[in-house]
Amino acid sequence: MCSCGAAFPACPECTDGWLVERRGRNGTFLGCVNYPACKGTQNLSRRGGRSRRRQ
Repeated sequence: MCSCGAAFPACPECTDGWLVERRGRNGTFLGCVNYPACKGTQNLSRRGGRSRRRQ
């Protein structure tokens, strides 16, 4: 949990990282804060509207 009270999902690859929103060539996704040492990722659901690709 962040000092501001926000909760972040734990990284599925490493033991001490958490996932934050990032942008890549295929759109928005969740990526580990320990990148590039850790390459843990998770897809965002398309229902939230935040993962839409630019056209």
